[in-house]
Amino acid sequence: MPANPTMKREPLEAGPVRRVVHTLMALAGWVVFVYWWWLVFRRVNATEVRYTLWFIAIALVVIVFVTVLWAIHNARLFRKRGPRTQVRLVREDFSRDTVGRLVNMPAVPADCLNAGIIVVRIEGEAKVYRPIAARFVARRAEPPRVAS
Repeated sequence: MPANPTMKREPLEAGPVRRVVHTLMALAGWVVFVYWWWLVFRRVNATEVRYTLWFIAIALVVIVFVTVLWAIHNARLFRKRGPRTQVRLVREDFSRDTVGRLVNMPAVPADCLNAGIIVVRIEGEAKVYRPIAARFVARRAEPPRVAS
């Protein structure tokens, strides 16, 4: 990693063997893709093909239209507010988990950071984290000895 993060790195380029392998894999993928569509076209009639092509065309128009609207929206925001000068301040709130349960941490959060084992339990409507002291940790059993 460069000492200065703003320094640009030279782009990496794959060796000739790797490029050939990647090209062959891409070609094989296209061959399989065309073969499977050939199988589909042999089993369907012209009406189904027309219906599918209309669906793809309409979906393409809608996607392009929505993308253009989104770009116009962003351009208006930029003209109104100007360029971003800083990242928004985010308040990290760990008082509740993703399900909405209350999270109870120990009085000293460093206890959890330094603990070898942390027991997480659901008690009532809360999730409780309790660090376990090293003296209570069970030792790993020794592997069985084989008689020689």
